Amino acid sequence: MARMIILLTIVKLFSIHCAIGQEDSYRIMFYNVENMFDTLSIHSGDKTFSPDGIRKWNSYKYVTKRGNIYKVIANSSQEFSPPDIIGLAEIENKEVLTDLFCKTPLIKAEYEIIHFESKDFRGIDVALVYRKKSFTPLFTWPLRIDFEEPSKTSRDILYVKGILGRKDTLHLFVNHWPSRYGGEANTVKYRKKAAQRLKKACDSIGYCQNIIIMGDLNDNPENESIEKTLKASLGFKQPNDSELVNLMAVPYKKEEWTHAGNGDYYFEKSILDHFIVNKEMLDSANALQVFKDRAYIIKEPWMLTKDRKRAKRTFYGFKYEKGYSDHLPIYIDLYIKK
Repeated sequence: MARMIILLTIVKLFSIHCAIGQEDSYRIMFYNVENMFDTLSIHSGDKTFSPDGIRKWNSYKYVTKRGNIYKVIANSSQEFSPPDIIGLAEIENKEVLTDLFCKTPLIKAEYEIIHFESKDFRGIDVALVYRKKSFTPLFTWPLRIDFEEPSKTSRDILYVKGILGRKDTLHLFVNHWPSRYGGEANTVKYRKKAAQRLKKACDSIGYCQNIIIMGDLNDNPENESIEKTLKASLGFKQPNDSELVNLMAVPYKKEEWTHAGNGDYYFEKSILDHFIVNKEMLDSANALQVFKDRAYIIKEPWMLTKDRKRAKRTFYGFKYEKGYSDHLPIYIDLYIKK
């Protein structure tokens, strides 16, 4: 009997080893880094982030910010390997991305940058960086959001089509939808416009393709712009006729996440940063697969204030906190069958 148990254990371990060996995993991260400006005020739409501005944004503060963001990315590694793909929000320009990924130890990961300048009035954009060994872009384009008011501007939605793992096609969208500044009810129409633009792009691709939407949508999973306009279903509900599934719906339901403040600290008990996928990617038969209960928020103690009630920011109002961001990063792991 003992020999039989040992034999069965060996067979089980061998089976697990083989199952793991039949999959490659890739980590995809999103992070709103909050006000990643350089020190050249000529480029900035937000003049408070300049050497002469009220925040006295100088080289010391900029290099400290860069080092802090590097630390966060480095601590989101998978088996000592940095994320394969990173979506970023509140980036001023390509120069700050080059500094972050070429003037820190992240240079060893050999990231490439995809970035377009948008018409955002503050001069902040979204971007996507990827490791050359993991992802090959085929097509990139900024999707402009049109508003009824001619003077209204926002960040573009970054669309990237590419090959993951030299095998499977992946469609990525990086978002930073209009903020709630001015009141949630007064600004929801702008986020619905962003959702309409994104849904139109997804419709044109087709939901049998592999689609990953990431970003700061400035709304919660059950808000109208996401659940009704974009038609992204809540991951903890039974499947319905929605083609998209919000992976952040599961951690949103967990009380443990509501205290540290993923998303802007002004909006307590909110999850404003999202990963949304087409439901085909939840199917175990699909070549690319994610799990609806495995979207994660990175919440290290050193990323929070001492009372752990919110994320430690670069500035809290106009007080310099020497922190990281008002958001916490999120990530998912994507599995490819060999």
